[in-house]
Amino acid sequence: MEKTGWITGGLVGMALLMTTRDLIPITFRVELFYIGLASSGLVLLSWILAIIRSLKKS
Repeated sequence: MEKTGWITGGLVGMALLMTTRDLIPITFRVELFYIGLASSGLVLLSWILAIIRSLKKS
């Protein structure tokens, strides 16, 4: 889950940079922003779940 979040976030970041060079239409910025937020949420959720699992093992 964490890898998916990192990869998606990286791709979204690249796509947002591509909007500055007009390689991707600027109208997609809002959608890309929300996808980036979701990928950040995936990374954060996977970290929280890893902490909870490590606390249960101790």
